Amino acid sequence: KFLTVSRLGGTNDGKDVLVVRDCPGGVALYEVEVPVRTFRPAVLTNDGLMLVVMGHDKNRDYLYVFQSQTGVLVHKFPPRYQGAKKDQAGNLIAVPGKATQIAILDQDKGIVFDVRTKKHIRTIRRWTGQVTKDGRLGLHAPSRGGLELVNQMPLLPLMRMIFMIFC
Repeated sequence: KFLTVSRLGGTNDGKDVLVVRDCPGGVALYEVEVPVRTFRPAVLTNDGLMLVVMGHDKNRDYLYVFQSQTGVLVHKFPPRYQGAKKDQAGNLIAVPGKATQIAILDQDKGIVFDVRTKKHIRTIRRWTGQVTKDGRLGLHAPSRGGLELVNQMPLLPLMRMIFMIFC
């Protein structure tokens, strides 16, 4: 299976059309329309059961959750977290090692949600979305230069290691 996303409508109001096709034949399995303001890619959860898309409805952002096999809308919910601003949410990524968790990446933090229970799990400050395979460490590139390793395990104290890159 493969997923294609295309945009219908104008620049400020439109719809994303998600089409899931069968790989050898190219036959369309299902098609889903989501109202959006700006184009954002869709994300498949790590367990492969849910397809998550950031949409826009009633003048706010919503997370639309679909079944990945049939395309049926499971639920939609507004991502509520402290410091949320209109149209500030960036990319969506699947959190490694967690079956139903996705992260919304703002400019300075990552906000982790469980799409099955529709709840905010945690906020990881200074995280830009890059993680190791096991999901323990993330990267942050501050504006002053260098790289920071950010520990993402919620039970362990936050440790940062600064590596300066000299050119």
